[in-house]
Amino acid sequence: TDAEEIEEGIDEEGIAEEEVYEGERNAEGEYHGTGILKIPSTSVRFEGEFKDGCKHGKGVMYFDADGDTLEGIWEEDIMQGPGKYSSADGSRMEGFYLDGELTGEVKEYNEDGQMFFDGQYRSNARHGKGTLTFEPIPNSGSITGHWEDGVLNGEAIYSYPNGSSLHGTWEDGEMQSAYFVSKDGVEHKEITYRYDQSDDKIISSDPMLPDPYEQTIVYVKASPMENANEGLFAKIQVEAGTVVSFYSGIRISHDEVESRSWDFNDNTITLEDDEIVIDVPKEWSSTSKYCASLGHKANHCFNNNAIYDRYTHPRFGDIKCVRAIKTIHPDEEITVLYGYNEEEEVPAWYRKLVEADPKQRDHDSLESEQQKK
Repeated sequence: TDAEEIEEGIDEEGIAEEEVYEGERNAEGEYHGTGILKIPSTSVRFEGEFKDGCKHGKGVMYFDADGDTLEGIWEEDIMQGPGKYSSADGSRMEGFYLDGELTGEVKEYNEDGQMFFDGQYRSNARHGKGTLTFEPIPNSGSITGHWEDGVLNGEAIYSYPNGSSLHGTWEDGEMQSAYFVSKDGVEHKEITYRYDQSDDKIISSDPMLPDPYEQTIVYVKASPMENANEGLFAKIQVEAGTVVSFYSGIRISHDEVESRSWDFNDNTITLEDDEIVIDVPKEWSSTSKYCASLGHKANHCFNNNAIYDRYTHPRFGDIKCVRAIKTIHPDEEITVLYGYNEEEEVPAWYRKLVEADPKQRDHDSLESEQQKK
């Protein structure tokens, strides 16, 4: 770690190296005043204030190997008080340091400057009450609860994007039991939810338990689109940016998807890391068999009004969601771009759509990508 790198101060052969210092000194020749100290056998340097041979006062630690910086106040070589750790990608942590460790109030920001954690730390780990907001920000979920050594444990509240929530108990970061509270504060304790991430065989331990947020936003019925069966429709008016539906399913590999016929790939979608594919197999495609999530019911359209996006869900884990990119009115069908690569094998129905109107495809695909960014 960076801390270990700083402390060792020896070269590859185990021989202690001399520090390299440029700056002011006192009458005894000790580092004193402002200066630059190169930590031996590392790519770490400190620029700031010194007193009697120690880092003391304002300063910045530069980790040149990865471009990170640590800015704050030192007392006798130990960081104390307010400080900021900035990463090369633009993300940062701001908080209070006690004896060189983050302890107390801390705020964490992503590379876009958006705060995603606000809460307590102890010994460089989340510890105490805090709120974690899941990305992408805004219009995604958040959770408020108590952390122990970096892990969420105990009573917590998960908030959906519209302000409705799940209240319950978490253990080792996973929801154990929670009930739904509508955005107007009505409690629904008759149904409980728990962490239930799928694997390569089990789609859900309770496939007929709908998501309470999704139930208030969308419904499924026959689609008027040519060659389509069912479709996803808005119950209420939703604005651009709103998460309207969730896309969960079994988790399989790309190799499995690519080795089988398109007849089995109607409801597949890739997660962000490109290693896992979410699939709602044909036997689970009907809402009479599976309605825990409904994102797989969104049909393709080049003039789409929604996109797929990533989402961290307290029940399903890391999944995809369907997010509106324009105002969608009640009873309007929600459509997305399936994003097939036409240089590779694609379904026959998709090829026919492209051949029928390639200009519409090109225009609306570009428009959707610009809105997504």
